[in-house]
Amino acid sequence: MDTLGPYRVDRRLGSGGMGVVYAAHDTALDRPVALKVISPQLADDPGFRERFVREARAQAALSSEHVVPVYAFGEDDGRLWIASQLIPDGDLGRLLERYGAPPRPVAIDLIDQVAAGLADAHAAGLVHRDIKPANVLLRRGPRIRAYLADFGVAGPIGGVHDDAGTPAYMAPELTAGGRASVASDVYALGCLLRRMLPPGDPLEAVVARATAPDPDNRYPSATAFREALAEPPPRPPRRRRWGLAALPSAALLAVAVGWLLWPDDEPAPERPAADVEQRAAGELAASLRSTMTPTQADCTAAYLVDDLGFDALVAAGLFTGDGDFLDPDLADAPEVKRSLTAAALACVTG
Repeated sequence: MDTLGPYRVDRRLGSGGMGVVYAAHDTALDRPVALKVISPQLADDPGFRERFVREARAQAALSSEHVVPVYAFGEDDGRLWIASQLIPDGDLGRLLERYGAPPRPVAIDLIDQVAAGLADAHAAGLVHRDIKPANVLLRRGPRIRAYLADFGVAGPIGGVHDDAGTPAYMAPELTAGGRASVASDVYALGCLLRRMLPPGDPLEAVVARATAPDPDNRYPSATAFREALAEPPPRPPRRRRWGLAALPSAALLAVAVGWLLWPDDEPAPERPAADVEQRAAGELAASLRSTMTPTQADCTAAYLVDDLGFDALVAAGLFTGDGDFLDPDLADAPEVKRSLTAAALACVTG
């Protein structure tokens, strides 16, 4: 595909559940854009076409400095497309896979920006319903800018009840068939914060409240969540801690430099095709069902794949590159064991 409407397609950026995203050039207005095109196999499905149109309208209705702006929406030869601002420096999920958790001030700032975009969505009457690292796009500079993206399953507050979204970031009331709400988005935001923090961080108290099982016990809004982030944390006890605080200063500096100055000539690896990730999660879930309920096994498998990333799990020997589960000995894979423990807390006891 060389052109689509007024857009010249330059390169493929990635793919998701509904479409493929390309870097393109608007030949009419002479500017770069991100062009999302509905997947060919879904182009004739009325339900997916409706969701694609809903995504375009939902995102275009928002005015927020932390939500990716939509420029235009249309159809060309039966192919639906959405043109939006090109955010050039990848997504949060890829950066976490490559460099690990960012320096603490960067992590807090990024979460604050995402919460600001989410607050604007809520003010417009929308719940996002799929907040996760892959749906946070980044633009580097003196300050890394964060933009909330992918409103493909967004809907009106209180008006949608199903299990759409990503299991590792899904509030328990949604897995039980409840309605999406501000509280369920706050829950996902808390999961995102947890993903960005080292163990033992004082902000784990914010995570605990944001991810409370009872929606009434969570922060009442994304704005209240932001206010909690801004509160000075209690002084941590003087003890050895793991994570960034335990790294040698040179290693900590390398992480910081990696996050703030990730190089142009070393692009983040493209995320694997969605069907490969889904196959891997499905095979892992099948292996877990001897000790868990099907729901717990599916949740645990999805958590592990989303937490560590497919490439890291292949490197750890859990899967082949095609998504086949290898059932290895995890004695030499501490990160996998850590993630499995977190998944059990979230999916089995949580």
